[in-house]
Amino acid sequence: MRYTKTMVKRRPSHHWMLLLLLSMSLLLSGCEEPIPGLTKSKIHRDTIIHSTRFHHYELGDTEHAIFYKPVSPDFLLEKYAILRPGRQIQFSSKDMPFKVEKEEAFLVQYGSKESPSYQVQLNYYGKADDYGRYGDLFYKINMMEVKEDPFQSFTPYKDGDRDYLLNRVDVSTDEEGTMFYHFIQTTDSSYAYSSYVENEMGEVIEMTTAADEIMFYKNGFMVEIGYHTPSRYNDPERVPDETVIAEMLATAQKLAKQL
Repeated sequence: MRYTKTMVKRRPSHHWMLLLLLSMSLLLSGCEEPIPGLTKSKIHRDTIIHSTRFHHYELGDTEHAIFYKPVSPDFLLEKYAILRPGRQIQFSSKDMPFKVEKEEAFLVQYGSKESPSYQVQLNYYGKADDYGRYGDLFYKINMMEVKEDPFQSFTPYKDGDRDYLLNRVDVSTDEEGTMFYHFIQTTDSSYAYSSYVENEMGEVIEMTTAADEIMFYKNGFMVEIGYHTPSRYNDPERVPDETVIAEMLATAQKLAKQL
């Protein structure tokens, strides 16, 4: 009896295919190293948000950023001290020029696994509207690590200037030499202000609205503040309330002293 050899092609092992895919994902994962005690958001954006007024920040790799679910600002600043290791930032809702009813903090981790960078957004909301929604009164602070002072090579505005949409620009300097750029809407148009919020599905998403803005750089951090108050205009002709403007700037100056 003669036996015939049959050549059988072996299919690639699913085990090896999974290992290959895992290895590839690790190579592409950037800073995919979650922070203990924080919960990653269900959704990962491709890029982190920052003001649409300037596009020259040197942020490094933001393609593989990790977005975390919101926590209390005090919890994030006190427990982790991410922005200032070994030094706690003394800033809270008590520094707001209005009574805070809701507050939350978002953390975004980006850059390399070996040397991650961070973006922190602190949201403070005043009284909710009749439908329980927050947004008529807020003060939002976006702090992110940058590689260099974006205003070092040029001065975008002088005090008394108007921006491209003809809105008012105030420029001031505190006693430490920190320069503040204050953008105040005085026309019917303004730049879109973006911030992180959590939707009903528990996902971190971007929300865009109108807001007055304050920006400054200090010690490796670019700080962008957006605020909105129902009383920011004291008449129908859109004349800004100077008291509100001064209070919002003073709050930004308090934060700058902590950085």
